[in-house]
Amino acid sequence: MTTTPRITPRIGLIGPGAVAELHADAIRAAGGTLAAVAGHTLPSTQDFAARHGIRAVHTDVNQMLRTESLDAVVVASPSDLHVKHTLTALEHGLDVLCEVPLATSLADGREVVAAAERHGRQVMVAHTLRFMRPHREVRRLVSTGQLTITQLVARRLQLRQRDVGWTGRPRDWVDDVLWHHAAHLVDLAAWLLDDSPEAVYGGVGQPWDGNGRPMDVAAVLRTRDSRLASLALSYHSRESVNDVLLISPEQTLVIADGRLRRGAELLVDSGDLAAAERAAVAAQDAHFLEVVGQGREPEPSAEDVLAVLEVLDKLAPQPSVVKT
Repeated sequence: MTTTPRITPRIGLIGPGAVAELHADAIRAAGGTLAAVAGHTLPSTQDFAARHGIRAVHTDVNQMLRTESLDAVVVASPSDLHVKHTLTALEHGLDVLCEVPLATSLADGREVVAAAERHGRQVMVAHTLRFMRPHREVRRLVSTGQLTITQLVARRLQLRQRDVGWTGRPRDWVDDVLWHHAAHLVDLAAWLLDDSPEAVYGGVGQPWDGNGRPMDVAAVLRTRDSRLASLALSYHSRESVNDVLLISPEQTLVIADGRLRRGAELLVDSGDLAAAERAAVAAQDAHFLEVVGQGREPEPSAEDVLAVLEVLDKLAPQPSVVKT
């Protein structure tokens, strides 16, 4: 059971988009105070603030961090701004919960880790899949020796050719299948296998003419004891698939639609996928308030996530070398 923070952390939100709605609900439910919000445009930020009872509204992140009395921030801005906003918050002496991706390059991720250490603050990364009940049950089975996964197969296939988020709301930035959704699956695979990959095979597909970015990822990760994770992701799929298959010599488990099954046996039922995700964000953000209020170690920290970024860096397109 989640304990009540010893202080009531005052939280600022950076980026009042769809995922920030979940964070706002979760932080209030866990006993945090939503003290301020900063967004790109004033009308949408004011609307967000009115819905969630936030008094301080800003269109300048630096001004919010400089003028408001905050203990921590949630960075839910567009992916390419995560590093900038996280570093700025650290410079103001604040703990950070950063949405995935922590960074869109390994070098930037290392810069965040160094800054957190330099300023003596915590950076937690919102790898929300770790907090979903079916995934936590699998982790419990692994950690107690009741399940030895020899191969994990995870698929995240969706249609995301337009700049529309998972709630259907339009947005003014382009998502990245490698650094965003593949980051989630790489972290989940390593966490459930309880080991970091020793070898990485695969890569991204060709850039799509519609936005100039790769829209497909295929990867195989091998642990030090030769257990495997096979990951498939696409933003072109007109069939939506979001599942995880966990194979061991004795049993096979399937996670899909917020449920964990072993054959016909239902092991965990956390409702439909949307309900499972909301509950996971609530548990994740309650943990972050404990990080801020009680000094707990974050799960996962930015330093933990460097292993994920190292895998993504190996899968990323490499710059062409021009011979002279």
